Amino acid sequence: MPLNEENFENFYRGNSAEHIVSSQIFFHGFEAHKYNPDFGVDLLVTNKARQKYLSEESIEFNIQVKSSLVVKNRASISINKEEFAHLMQQNNPVLTSVLFDPEFIGQPSLYNNLNSYAQTLHSMDEWLDNAWAEQNYHSQFNVPRSRNKCEYLKNKKAANNLALDGYESTLFWLNKNQLRKALELGVLQQGLGKGKDNYYLNLAKDDEGTWYFQSTDDSSYYPYIEISHLSYLFLKQHNYGIEMEDFSHSF
Repeated sequence: MPLNEENFENFYRGNSAEHIVSSQIFFHGFEAHKYNPDFGVDLLVTNKARQKYLSEESIEFNIQVKSSLVVKNRASISINKEEFAHLMQQNNPVLTSVLFDPEFIGQPSLYNNLNSYAQTLHSMDEWLDNAWAEQNYHSQFNVPRSRNKCEYLKNKKAANNLALDGYESTLFWLNKNQLRKALELGVLQQGLGKGKDNYYLNLAKDDEGTWYFQSTDDSSYYPYIEISHLSYLFLKQHNYGIEMEDFSHSF
């Protein structure tokens, strides 16, 4: 798919998400291979070196990486139903979600040698600048593209995702059994997007900043900490990732 004005930010964010996942895969001593061309599965994970040096049995994972910007403490991951069906046919399929939480840190402080009054004024200016940047960022999502494309693009240009000061990333992965469980619970929700049938994972943060999945019946499912760490998916001593069904507890 060629890059254009409307998709190039998503392209770079998607590649960033894949590299974040790949780096964690390599950190744990596995190999991450990028599928080319892209046919609905992003990464093939192997353990060739671990077979040779640690005498492990051969294992493979097929990972689809999806990402979302965090806006007003909410995020949404979408996957086309056809892509989802194809993923589920693979050997050890995994859907990994990468959530990008923007950071607004402002300009470097150049006034540490000033008196306390001047430092206070500088801190106030910095806070105002950061608050304005955060307001601009969130404004891009006030008007949906479907309602007013011109206004949406105007807001998006003002926010300019690529100019964010930084981000924190949070990962959640769901294996084949967990994806089936998510469908059963209504955590993996059906919907339409850009004229296609999709599944959606809708997430939100509570008042304490803890992520939870939202289901179709408005139940809240808090993910177990293990599904934020790829070590629990790959490493044999954890005895967790491949067969595990439960991925959360509900409130």
